[in-house]
Amino acid sequence: MDTLLAIDLGTSSTRAALYYAADATPVPGVFAQRQHTPTITPDGGATLDPDALVQEVRECIAEALAEAPAGTRILGAGLSGFWHSAVGIDEKGDAQTSVLLWSDTRSALQVARFKKERPDLPGITGCPWHSSYLYGRLTWLQETQPDVFSRCWRFISPPGYVMGKLFGFAGLQESPSMASASGLWDQTAQQWLPEWEHRMFPVGDSPLGTDFPWFPAIGDGAASSAGAGAVRPDRLALMIGTSGALRAFGTRGTGMPTRPEGLWRYQLASDWFALGGGLTNGGSLWAWLEKTLNLGEITPAEPDAHGLTILPFLSGERAPLWRDDLFGAIVGLSGSTTPEDIAYAHLEAVAYRFVAVRDLLR
Repeated sequence: MDTLLAIDLGTSSTRAALYYAADATPVPGVFAQRQHTPTITPDGGATLDPDALVQEVRECIAEALAEAPAGTRILGAGLSGFWHSAVGIDEKGDAQTSVLLWSDTRSALQVARFKKERPDLPGITGCPWHSSYLYGRLTWLQETQPDVFSRCWRFISPPGYVMGKLFGFAGLQESPSMASASGLWDQTAQQWLPEWEHRMFPVGDSPLGTDFPWFPAIGDGAASSAGAGAVRPDRLALMIGTSGALRAFGTRGTGMPTRPEGLWRYQLASDWFALGGGLTNGGSLWAWLEKTLNLGEITPAEPDAHGLTILPFLSGERAPLWRDDLFGAIVGLSGSTTPEDIAYAHLEAVAYRFVAVRDLLR
């Protein structure tokens, strides 16, 4: 039985599964998962332990293969992982930093400065000015922790780090998908920005591995849209995980529009682009509501029956405003307001954010 091994590094868990090679449907009963929680600090930090992610991948692979039916043969393996994040490594490939996550907002001051100094950069990289991208975050590291930065030979995506630990860093490449969502990749010239090229890995699609090929990791958002079949400009894919996003895909030949203000433009491959917008507050917002309000089972209610107005910006916001300095707010509370009212109002507020992105995509 020919199969494909799929591994996903998410912000809240690592997963592994097998898929039939013939039709890309999942092999029943073959699935492994390990949970993890980012370390959040009052100054806006958001990090993960990179070596813990490597161990989770090893465990998930071992568990998935142990559950595989007899006679299973793996033809290839691929990873997906969260975008806009990095690990600094030394020349031996050992991590010198934590995983600096996409939700880390400590570089807000650097981003504000670069926005004035390099207003042309989003047109080159396809990434709006925001702390979720690496331009500001790596500069923040250089300016606030110069000793740590000086120990970093190169920076690599978290799934790229996993690949390096599994197979070695010699010959390792970042995929166009990972590179294009970093904020450091010139999408027209198809190369790293000159000031960062010496700090990054080469970009390409060359596989690693011996028993079967392991392909460079792609962004989880790209994998999500492709897996949902939203691979044409007239099909939108809406995803809610820890965060959320609304995307459309197209190739150079389909006349993909120029990036409108408020949206990003990434790549899945060298000639396959994604246009869309991401929300910082998605499933993480619901997790906060469940914990904070001690929610139990919720009874369905009519939209807007709560009479509340919500700003759902617990962690700032990305599309379409791209503001790190936004905070959450609840307006209209009364003595009759229930936890369920507050929960519903937050969900509706997130839906309104998706509408704003959809209107730009149109």
